[in-house]
Amino acid sequence: MDQREQEYLRKIEALLDREKARFAIDKAVSETKEMLDADPERLTAAVQVSLSVFGDSLPSEIKSCRVFALRAGLESRTECHPNSHQRVLSLEGTGEIRVFDDPEPYTVFLRSDMDGPLELRWGSLQENIWHQPVAGMAGWVVLTFHTASEAELIDEYKD
Repeated sequence: MDQREQEYLRKIEALLDREKARFAIDKAVSETKEMLDADPERLTAAVQVSLSVFGDSLPSEIKSCRVFALRAGLESRTECHPNSHQRVLSLEGTGEIRVFDDPEPYTVFLRSDMDGPLELRWGSLQENIWHQPVAGMAGWVVLTFHTASEAELIDEYKD
């Protein structure tokens, strides 16, 4: 992750402590956990977060935000977003994002430690990069920001 991207993520992160943002994120985290608790067969849950809770300082390229929760130990499907740069902040638990970027696949390990280094909290995935989220043994909850709106976001999956 280069210096420019780190500065971009710090700008987003500074908005997370606003009262409206914190309330909306906490509510979405609770809702995703309730969705998983209510259905033992369900592997993931996602809840949209309104961009309005971040105020006017959110970078204009950001078009959607959601909380995404994965069950403990889950290796989610491999996916890509051909029309969106995705930024991922680890909120609860730990996990990894396996990135299948030719010619050099790599893994981004993330943990929920707001006092730790930025590159251990955030992942940044350019458009059209295949990746696979993998939850740690206690489950994993992340906050994602996309450059495509929820209506326009394309989720492609490999079986």
